[in-house]
Amino acid sequence: MRQRIGGHIPFRKKNRCEHAKPFSFRLRPGTFPHFLSPEMPVRKPASVVVPAEKPGKEVSAMAWIEDASGKVLMVKQHRGRKLWALPGGKVRATESLVDALRREIREETGLRMIRATPCEFYDRAEKSNLTVLFRVHVREGKLAAKTTDEIESIAFRDALPRNSTPSLLHFWPQLRPPAQISKSQA
Repeated sequence: MRQRIGGHIPFRKKNRCEHAKPFSFRLRPGTFPHFLSPEMPVRKPASVVVPAEKPGKEVSAMAWIEDASGKVLMVKQHRGRKLWALPGGKVRATESLVDALRREIREETGLRMIRATPCEFYDRAEKSNLTVLFRVHVREGKLAAKTTDEIESIAFRDALPRNSTPSLLHFWPQLRPPAQISKSQA
């Protein structure tokens, strides 16, 4: 039972003795009692394991661009395993998905985006990555990568290449009939 009496907060010590006397302490305005101080370190029991703070998922935006004959625009990576991929890349922290897609298409292909519609996504939990695929319409123009250190070649392809990125392997069957998949694997 607590009562506030003129700036004092009385406490009753819980004791087995019934004759325990109440005591109180006075707080100055704007101060914390030492046991509530924000500077005091908080002890955690030894059995509690606090996991390391993990950043959120990386988000990537990729473009599915088809020409008039239905071939899909792909880029071959210049570094690493030199896999074929769809144009696109990672979204920067202060960038929207569409702005990132526009930037990546321009850097990797030299084309300008007219319109983009999200159509699929690929959640790679083991890599902590989420890739969003957009159907993209671009202005006609010459294919030319602005960054030659990233892209080795650019081509419209009608079959899935054997050396493709996991995201391309995931998206291809989603947007192509199975007959085209079996032709490319043979």
